[in-house]
Amino acid sequence: MTMKVTARIRGVTTIETRLSNVRIIGPVGGQTDQALRSFEKQMASAVTTSKFDSHSHLLDMDGMGLEVMAQSFTYVAFPTGPVRVGHMWNSTLDISKMSGAPGGSTPESAGGSIPIHLRLDKIERHGAKTVAELSIRIDGESQTELGGQMVNLRIDSTTDAFIDATDGMPISLKSDISSTATVGDKKVSQKHILTLKRL
Repeated sequence: MTMKVTARIRGVTTIETRLSNVRIIGPVGGQTDQALRSFEKQMASAVTTSKFDSHSHLLDMDGMGLEVMAQSFTYVAFPTGPVRVGHMWNSTLDISKMSGAPGGSTPESAGGSIPIHLRLDKIERHGAKTVAELSIRIDGESQTELGGQMVNLRIDSTTDAFIDATDGMPISLKSDISSTATVGDKKVSQKHILTLKRL
């Protein structure tokens, strides 16, 4: 993942994100394998443009659906004031501010505000760096109208994040993500592990 700051105007920072060397692991062979390879190519060629306020709260995100979904688990919303080790604070992931849908489709409408719970677990020195270790929990539901059908998506994830206290950028993150999409009486459940490391 490559992130580039393209603008900063009146406290709003615009960041352009690109993914590379994307690998999705799943069943080998058949149509499922072909679909995964297709998704890999889409994600590797896609660009996401995101806007954040001064506390890294998401204001707007525009890009191809799969990459938007992946990036939504990688940003850390900072507290509005000082916190100590063990303290918690909350943020939200507003689905209406994110465009795109899985497979690159454009939804007719999207809504839902998913709560994010953050906790500062440790502050340690790692060599020359001061590193903040955070625990992040995302747990909630969103609704998207796609192809004339309402899709209800439930997300439950936990993330361990290591943040450079000097510049606020993630050094590494690991997310365990469970999701269930419901359309009518049909449900599709998935589990993902997302690992990112700053180079």
